[in-house]
Amino acid sequence: MRLHSPLGHTDQAYTILVRSSAEIQSRVDYGPGVRTKTGDVLKQLSVGKNVLLLSQNSLPQQWVSIVRKSIEDQGYKVIAHVLPDGEDAKDLTSLS
Repeated sequence: MRLHSPLGHTDQAYTILVRSSAEIQSRVDYGPGVRTKTGDVLKQLSVGKNVLLLSQNSLPQQWVSIVRKSIEDQGYKVIAHVLPDGEDAKDLTSLS
């Protein structure tokens, strides 16, 4: 299992570590301004150069665009995938 490194924030952003059935521990960052800092967070975590950006139709497209730009501005290649709305779509089979 790959564990992401914890990241200390100096502003009002918060982190939740999530374990999934895919044997991966993920993180969710939330708080004011997090959308514009996503690329910076990825850079600090020393992840690969390809990022899968998942969203759902109900998420405002403007928010997705802000996150995508933040990631691309740090030199990452973004592959975007839109999932159907609802909890049923939050499953690995939705990616195949």
